[in-house]
Amino acid sequence: MIKKILKLFILLLIFSSFSYGQILTFDFQGNVGDEVTANSDFNDIALGLSTISRGIGLTAAANNNSFNSINWSTIDIADAIANDDYVEFTIPAPTGGFSYNVTTINFDLQRSNNGLTAIALRSSLDAYATNIDAEITLADVNSVQDITFNVNQLQNTDAITYRLYGYSENTNGNGRFDGPSNNIEINGSINTFPAPTCNVSDDFSSGTLGAEWTDVGGNSSIINSRLSIATGGATALDYVHQDVSGSYNTTLNTLTNSINWEFNMRQSRGNPSGFNSSNYGVAFVLGASDSDLTQGDGYAVVLGQSGATDNVRLVSYSNGLDLNGNLTDIITGAVDFGNNYLSIKVTYDPATDTWELFVRDDSGNFSSPSSLDNTNSIGNIVNTTHTGTALNHIAAVWNHATQANATAIFDNICISVDKCSSSTTWDGTNWSAGIPNSSTEAILNGDYTTSATTPSFTACSLVINDGFTLIVSNGDFIEIENDVAVNNNASITTETEGSFVQNGDGATAGVFALASLGSSNVSKTTSPLAYWYSLTYWSSPVQGESTDGALFDSSRVFWFNANNYLDANGDSLDDDANAWTREQGDFPMTPGQGFAGSHNEPGFIFPGVGYGYIFSGPYNTGDITYPVVNNTANGLHWNLIGNPYPSAIDVDAFFTENGTVAPGNNTVYEVLYMWSQVNPVDAGNAGNEVLNYNQNDYITINAISESGNGTTAAPSRQIPSGQAFFIPSASSGDVVFTNSMRVSGNGVNTEFYRTSNAQNTNNAIEKLNINLSSDVGIYSQISVAYADFATDDYDGNAIDTFRNYAGNAGVLYSLDTEGNGFYVIQGKAKSSLTEDEVIKIGFGAYISTNETYTLEIVKKEGDFLSTNPIYLKDNDLNMVHNLGESSYTFNSDGGSFDERFEIIFNNAALSIDDEIIAKNRLSIVEFDKDNVEFSVKNNIHTIESILIYDLQGRLVYNLEGNTSTEVFNLSNLTTQVYIAKVTLSNGQVISKKAIKK
Repeated sequence: MIKKILKLFILLLIFSSFSYGQILTFDFQGNVGDEVTANSDFNDIALGLSTISRGIGLTAAANNNSFNSINWSTIDIADAIANDDYVEFTIPAPTGGFSYNVTTINFDLQRSNNGLTAIALRSSLDAYATNIDAEITLADVNSVQDITFNVNQLQNTDAITYRLYGYSENTNGNGRFDGPSNNIEINGSINTFPAPTCNVSDDFSSGTLGAEWTDVGGNSSIINSRLSIATGGATALDYVHQDVSGSYNTTLNTLTNSINWEFNMRQSRGNPSGFNSSNYGVAFVLGASDSDLTQGDGYAVVLGQSGATDNVRLVSYSNGLDLNGNLTDIITGAVDFGNNYLSIKVTYDPATDTWELFVRDDSGNFSSPSSLDNTNSIGNIVNTTHTGTALNHIAAVWNHATQANATAIFDNICISVDKCSSSTTWDGTNWSAGIPNSSTEAILNGDYTTSATTPSFTACSLVINDGFTLIVSNGDFIEIENDVAVNNNASITTETEGSFVQNGDGATAGVFALASLGSSNVSKTTSPLAYWYSLTYWSSPVQGESTDGALFDSSRVFWFNANNYLDANGDSLDDDANAWTREQGDFPMTPGQGFAGSHNEPGFIFPGVGYGYIFSGPYNTGDITYPVVNNTANGLHWNLIGNPYPSAIDVDAFFTENGTVAPGNNTVYEVLYMWSQVNPVDAGNAGNEVLNYNQNDYITINAISESGNGTTAAPSRQIPSGQAFFIPSASSGDVVFTNSMRVSGNGVNTEFYRTSNAQNTNNAIEKLNINLSSDVGIYSQISVAYADFATDDYDGNAIDTFRNYAGNAGVLYSLDTEGNGFYVIQGKAKSSLTEDEVIKIGFGAYISTNETYTLEIVKKEGDFLSTNPIYLKDNDLNMVHNLGESSYTFNSDGGSFDERFEIIFNNAALSIDDEIIAKNRLSIVEFDKDNVEFSVKNNIHTIESILIYDLQGRLVYNLEGNTSTEVFNLSNLTTQVYIAKVTLSNGQVISKKAIKK
């Protein structure tokens, strides 16, 4: 763990603002012109970096401040396609469930005298098969021309690659992108609320029909990433169908929330006449009772009927779809859609049995049906014809005669069941439909700050609209079951002790969608910092944050490189002192990674106060993994990780997911350490620096209990937001964080870097926490816990956790019944907790002066410990004190004292063997120059031999004695814990742990 003094630096990450409408731009100012690739200079926060490159038919050519190419086609567009004469760039898939619209693409293009004279734009959406907008002729020479293509590709959730083809040039003419500002501008918008989560979906981008589909007729294929059904030259009802009964409740009137069908559809015939034999008609079956569409009942969207107007109709059908007479119109319009490209959406609300049909003419190419809105509604109506029937099958249908080149095509199928059954809107004063709950969408059309009058709430989903702010105050919470959308000019801030929780694991996790001009922040304030070098352990609760962006006051920030950690002797010190790595420049704060930071001495002007920091970016949510490392040559292999969420997480849930006990993934041992600095650095502390931190300042939590650092009450079993912590790895692999670990409720995220009085009661486990404090700033705490799954023997580090070496401070620890152990947390069998139980308490004072110390109970949890008196027995003074009623103050010289204190529960038995126990007193005291005194006080017996072992069980010294006090020079001992086995002249063997300074 950390041993170094960390200093601070200050850097502020500045985020630029861009004009609304541009989602991606390229600016080639400063380029030589013949670069192989060039990166975008701006991309919306929801999109990644884009790179422009050339097809293999073009040659790069130098020309300053441009992206220049020669050897364009000298013929036409077909030749340019055949010879790969294009430049291309890709808009990356958006993060966090966003979608994006591309409305226009502008190019600043310049050609030479011999350069290309025409260009065409195509995209990967149809495998570059058709032009986007019209081909454009370049008339001007040697001047920059501003060229715009109308694109109108909406609600895109996947990456799209665009290719600009050029042709009709003379030999070696060039064409280049240059100009005084952005040379390529992709205009559009980011859709701030995520696209629907599809229960069933297919965009046919794999190139083959998936195994979930069944082809009837044999005429279906995937062409240009679309489902195409051809005629095959014969009259038939051809279709592909899929059983969707495992994806949602197909008996529609039993659904809890609304269901939506979205898809693209087109048929190539003019004036299709329907579904009788030898007619032409296209249909998408929303639900069918039978996979054989010549029988059974269902609902469908169809295009094809008698008459001159070719409407899109929502119909029910009975006894099959293969006769016009079996179809009954539910909703129909008066628009003649003919053979146009269509985006279609149908909704059904089971609460009212209301259907609604939306249709849009996409002209010459499909757009995303997710972008349909109320302006595209054909109408709505109540219908219950087949809503009580299990409609287990969907289908894409082409009814046709013999025309050889007639086809039906389908794309972008998405069937989704709404996550929320209702909504309520906050107007700044009141909720329109009452306080939200887990099935209600909460929409903020006014500012909302949690307080006693505007309390914490749970909602199905959350939308913060343009211009409004949500603040989650200290001690309060917001819990969202599904998705969150923070729109442009809207903001959310979660304060240090506030909790923002999103639920759902894996594919069911809600997304956090932040618009490009919206803001989301987590405010964290440290506990009061006593020293300029006081450490805070950090972890980012947001996406895309960096050390310079969030920790701008920290002039030195370190991360722990677990790959470099080496601990061959098991003392928890990095043998070659290279695991702690100072970040250089602006270092990304990967979710799940831990960091440590402190201040600079010159800039530290307010000791005793907390310092505030802001983490900015979309809130982390869903499953998050972070790799940990394990080297079996180490005693324990430490890794510094952190809570990645803007809420506390439950330690036991973390152990269940990642621990060594099934169903855990065996990545970590069930113990963790959170830093909470109390003591100053000191040369006497263990470590590999001149001045080192005191390891007593760690808070310890294991599988059975928790122990603080001695300054306050015992901690809860929660890891606060923004908090990093050490874990010992059990194997190399990924630590997994999930939303199900997150803790919701008022007052559940109130511990941050220093413990509070929060308690987490589990009466199945009895827990006793005792603090040691002193007038000279010595603090320590232990916990002894009794559980059915523990024994009185050593049960492994997850239950019996050894204390880290404490340097020259005072330290409290517990021992087993044989006097062994150096436990910060000790687990014992619950059956042992009776009135006859004795808890051995060890105490070490590694200073040379006689000082005053205090022992006090800071937590007693469980039926037995809460109802029975708890006594402290001081064997040195031969007295008993009721520790349950008041603290106990005593004086002590320096040394280790394993037999002075015991916790007992039966006052009647206090006199048993008091005299014998008091006489057999062994002390071990270290003097200057490695001289160590072993003494049996007030005893007629002498010391015959002393065997000294390290913690790995290796014999280090074999010493002989003949008096009751012996002094030896132990210069071969390094700074760590050792075990001394002292044999007395009466044959008694006393085992005692001692720490070499």
